[in-house]
Amino acid sequence: MASDDTYYPHSFKAAVALAALRDGQSMQELGARFSVSPELVAQWSDTLERHADLAFSQGSNLPGQGEDLFDSSEIAKTIAENSTQGFAMMDRHGFCIYANKTWLAMTGYSAEEIGSKPLHYLVHHHHPDGRPYPMEECPIDRALPENFAVRAHEDVFFRKDGSTFEVACAASPIFQDGRPVATVIEIRDVTEQKQQARERIDNERRAVQLADAAEERRRQLDALLDAAPVGIGMADVHGKLILVNRANRELWGQSMAAVNETAQYREFQGWWADGAEHHGQRLQAGDWGLARALQGESVDNDIVEIAPFDQPDLRKTIALSARPIHDELGVIRGGVVAQVDITLQKQAEQALRRADKNKEDFIAVLAHELRNPLAPIRAAVDLFKLFDPGNPVLRRATEAMGRQVTHITRLVDDLLDVARISRGRIELRRSACDLAQVVALTAEDYRQSIQDKGVSLHIEVAPVPVWVDGDSARLAQIVGNLLHNAAKFSSKGGRVTVSVHQEAVAAGVQAVVTVADDGIGLAPELIDSLFEPFVQAVQDLGRGAGGLGLGLALVKGLTQLHGGVVSAHSMGIGFGAAFTVRLPSMAPVASGDIDERKPVHLDHLKIVAIDDNQDALEMLGLLLGASGHDVSTACDGASGLALVGRIRPDVVVCDIGLPGSMSGYDVVRAIRSDPAIAHTVCIALSGYGQESDRRESAAAGFDEHLVKPVSHADLEDALKQALLNKRSRC
Repeated sequence: MASDDTYYPHSFKAAVALAALRDGQSMQELGARFSVSPELVAQWSDTLERHADLAFSQGSNLPGQGEDLFDSSEIAKTIAENSTQGFAMMDRHGFCIYANKTWLAMTGYSAEEIGSKPLHYLVHHHHPDGRPYPMEECPIDRALPENFAVRAHEDVFFRKDGSTFEVACAASPIFQDGRPVATVIEIRDVTEQKQQARERIDNERRAVQLADAAEERRRQLDALLDAAPVGIGMADVHGKLILVNRANRELWGQSMAAVNETAQYREFQGWWADGAEHHGQRLQAGDWGLARALQGESVDNDIVEIAPFDQPDLRKTIALSARPIHDELGVIRGGVVAQVDITLQKQAEQALRRADKNKEDFIAVLAHELRNPLAPIRAAVDLFKLFDPGNPVLRRATEAMGRQVTHITRLVDDLLDVARISRGRIELRRSACDLAQVVALTAEDYRQSIQDKGVSLHIEVAPVPVWVDGDSARLAQIVGNLLHNAAKFSSKGGRVTVSVHQEAVAAGVQAVVTVADDGIGLAPELIDSLFEPFVQAVQDLGRGAGGLGLGLALVKGLTQLHGGVVSAHSMGIGFGAAFTVRLPSMAPVASGDIDERKPVHLDHLKIVAIDDNQDALEMLGLLLGASGHDVSTACDGASGLALVGRIRPDVVVCDIGLPGSMSGYDVVRAIRSDPAIAHTVCIALSGYGQESDRRESAAAGFDEHLVKPVSHADLEDALKQALLNKRSRC
C-alpha cells in the first residue's frame, strides 16, 4: 500500500475519500484537485468504504489499525456534514441535539433555533391536509420510546417561513448500555420527485382521457360518416384508401377494389358526363378528383358516370368534389373526396328537357295551327276594308272580326315570346333607336283601339331624340303591351298617358317611358308578383278584361334584355296605375349615321303565291289582286316552282310547310340556283315564327319572313322592304 510521511488530518482524509466515492472522478483528477498522490486517494477511499459501518457502530478508534485508521466520530461527522440528505439527532424529550447543514438548509432554521423547542413542533406540527399533528401520534417521535425503526416514511415537513416540502424519512433509536437514548433522523427532499410523479400520473390520466375522448370522437365520426348520404373516401399521400363510409360502399359496391396507390385508380370505371368536350371519355387514373387533390388541386363538382363493382352493367351519375389534406407546415399528407349520387336528378333533368322540348314543339305547332285558319280570316277582313262596304252592319262586323283576329294573334304571339324569353331564345336586332319616335309611332298605332273603348290617349314625348341601343320592333312591343294593358283596365271616360323623357342617375343617363292610367288600380299585395307569367289583376266573373296574364311578363323580359328595369306603382284599388320602363341612354346619333332610304312605291307587280291551305291561298290572291298586283297561285312546291319558271314573277310569296316532296325551303333553293329567276324577291309566309325558323328561312334564300296571319299593311311593308333590299344589292 502506498504511504506518505506527510501528516493529513482525519477530516481531510475523510473529505477526500467521500469525494472519491461520491463524485465519480478519476483518482488522478482527485489527486490533482487535493494535491495528494492518486495512490493515497485510492487508499483512503478503500478504507472508508470497508470500515464505514464499523466506524459508526464503535465509539472509539478501530483496534489494531493504528494511525492509518480514521477517528470514528470524525468520520461520522464528516459523512453527515457532507451528505446531501438531512441528518438530525433528537434526544428522549424530542429536542434536536444535532442537525447537519443539509437539514438546516432544508428547514431554514439555524443551529441554535433548531434546538429551541421539540423538533416536532418546529417541522412536523400539522398533517398535509392542515389538521394539527399531535407529537404522540408521530411515528418519528414514537421510534425511541417504542424502540422501533421507521423506514421510507413519506410525510410533509414545514420550513421556518411556514412553507412545506415533501420528504422521505427514516428514524432509528440509538442505544447506550442497552437503552435507547436518542433518535437519528434522515430526511430526503422528494418534493420535485413527488411533483414529477404526480405530473406523470396526471399526464398518464390525461393521456388516458384523451385516448378515451379520441376513441369517442372516432366512434362519433364513424357514426356521422355512416349516417351521411354522401359517399366519403380518404386516402393517404400515396393514394391508398384508408377510410370509406357506408354511402361510398353503397355507391361503388361492397366489392369495391382495395387500392394502395393512385395508379390503381384505373380499377374504377368512370366516364365524363359534364357535357364538356371530353364528355363520354373514360377517366384515367390521374383524372379522378382524389388523385388530383393529392397533387394539390381543389376539385369542385366533377360530373362523372360510373359503373359499380357489384353491377358493372349499371350506370350511376355522381357529382364529386375533393380536397388535399395539409399538415401544419402545408405539406400534403392525404386527400378526401365526397361523392353524391345524382342519377335520379339527371334522369329528372333529362325528363324535364324532353318535356320542355315537347312543350316547345307543342306551342310551336299550336301557334302554327292557330295561325293557319287566322290567315284567310285576316285577309278577308282586309278585303272588306279595301272595298269600303256601304252597309253599316257589314262594316261593324268587319271591324269586330279584325279586332278579334288581332286579339287572338296577340295572345299567340305573347305565349310564344314569353316561352322564348324563359329559354333565352330571343335575340335582339340592336341599332341606334330614337325611343321618343318609337313611343310616338306606337301610341298612334294604338290610338284608335284605345279611343274605341271610350278612353282618351295623351302623348307626352320629349322634343329631342332620346337615343337607346335597342331593337325598335321589341321596344314598340313593350310600349304596345303597356298601352294595351292600360286601356284594358280603364273605364269609359278614362285617360291613358304615355310619356318619354331622360333622367340623370348615378350610373349615367336613363331613358324613361311611363304609361299611366286612371283605371281600376292595383292592390298593394299584387305589385310584387305582377310581372310573373299568368298573374293578373283581380277581375270579376265576367273577365271583361280578358287575356292570359302574359303581357307584363313579356314587358319585363324584353326590358331586361335591353339592360333596363320595369316597375309598377299604384295608390290602391280605384286609383289607377303607372308602369315605368327605364333603359340606358346612349350618346346622340348624328343624322348622317341614320340609314334613311328613299321610300319604295309598289307598282303593278307579278306575284306567285304558294300555299297548301286553299282558303288562305285564295284570300291572299284576292287581297294582292285588290292591291293592283297580278297574282298567280299554286298549292304545292313543284307546281309553284314550275309557275315561277314560266312567268318569272317579281315576287314569290311561299308557305314553308308544303305537301309532297318539296317544302318552301326546297322551292326557294331551286329558285336561287336558277340564274334566270335567281333575282326574284322571295317572301316566306308561315305559321312558324320562332327565331330559328327565321334563320332557317334566311339561310334557304328567303328575303323576308312573315308570320301568319299577316295584315294587308304588313304584307305591303314586307314587299316594299324586300324590293328596297333587292335594289340596294344591285
